[in-house]
Amino acid sequence: MTSKEFLHNIRRVLGPRGVVAMNVIGHKPTGSLESAGGWDGLATRLATVFDQVWVLPLEANTLVFGVLGWPSHVLPPLSTTSLSDQEQVVQDIFDEFRPRMRRVH
Repeated sequence: MTSKEFLHNIRRVLGPRGVVAMNVIGHKPTGSLESAGGWDGLATRLATVFDQVWVLPLEANTLVFGVLGWPSHVLPPLSTTSLSDQEQVVQDIFDEFRPRMRRVH
């Protein structure tokens, strides 16, 4: 289900600053960047289609984000005045979890 073709289809329906989030279930402790349930393979595939790939390790799973259209060295900015409602929701999530997120690609 996470083939490159599938990921290209996701990219096609996202806006120019789109974000896709995928939940990878595993058993690593919170904060661990060791692969839990294979998130590293998913991150590698996402990196072939998206501009950036970030991970958020949680207690029993890892969220993997593919990000489009932001500068390559940062997540979406902490504040901007021109966000749509949907972009603001994504921004709020990033702001809350930013300290625990790590860029992997």
